[in-house]
Order: sequence, then structure tokens, then C-alpha cells
Amino acid sequence: MTTAATVKELMGETTGQVYIELITFEAVGEPKGYLAINNEDIISRGKTYKAADIAFVPAKDTGDELSKASLIFSNVSRDLIDEIRRAHENPTITAELIAASRPNTVERHIGPLEVQSVTFTVNSIKAELGQNQNVFDEQFPYGSYIPSTFPGVFA
Repeated sequence: MTTAATVKELMGETTGQVYIELITFEAVGEPKGYLAINNEDIISRGKTYKAADIAFVPAKDTGDELSKASLIFSNVSRDLIDEIRRAHENPTITAELIAASRPNTVERHIGPLEVQSVTFTVNSIKAELGQNQNVFDEQFPYGSYIPSTFPGVFA
């Protein structure tokens, strides 16, 4: 939840505040991974988030489509690609935004998001992230309009 101090900083003409995206990885049978999109490690809520050269692009909130978030790792080695190929389950990722001066206060929380696909080039790895549910498998509208449940509709 966004704090009043954050709103004041964002609405001000200038601010010295720095905002840092924290990424938490969870995979079955593996320890949790903590990364900060920053140039130095940061401690938030008792956990050390390691500095990483990654980019997090949140999903667009247009309302017209089911967009996906993405996580891009730059300057990677082939060893990481081999590790990704060995994964049996899709890991989940949680993204949190904090202010550097208030590392224990989460300003925005996104997730958990499931890694749905991974593409890679020589220099980078891109993970597409989405909700771990398929809205196209859900019945819409919920329920059925049949004579036994809606007798007035079929009179």
C-alpha cells in the first residue's frame, strides 16, 4: 500500500528519494532467491536482497487484454540457461517496490506471478510472467440458465 510520504514525494517538484524493486523467486525444492534491482545489496524486513542487473516490466493495466509482466536478465552465462532447462516446475516471482529510506515498508506488491515462458539470446534471458490461472477455462457467465433454475426466463 502506498504511504502518504510516497505520494508527497511523487507529487513534489523534486525529491531525493530512490525507489528499488525487490524480486523474490520461489521454486519447489529450492531455497528462495532475493534480488534487488540496484547497484548494492539491500536489507528489507530481515532479508538480504542481492544487487542484480535485471529489469522488471510490470503488466500493462489497460483492461483490454491479459498482458504479462516480464523479467529480463542481462549479461548472463550459459550456465544459467542450463539451470533453467533443468527446472521441473515453473517458479513463481513476487515483485515489491520500496523506498530506499524506508526499506521495511512495501509501497507496491505484485504477485505471485508464474514464469510461463523463457526466451534467451546470447546476451540476455527474458522470462514472461503471468497469473497461474487460465481465465479461459472458467465458465462465463457463472452458472447455467436452464428451465429448472430460472423458470421465468423460459415461460
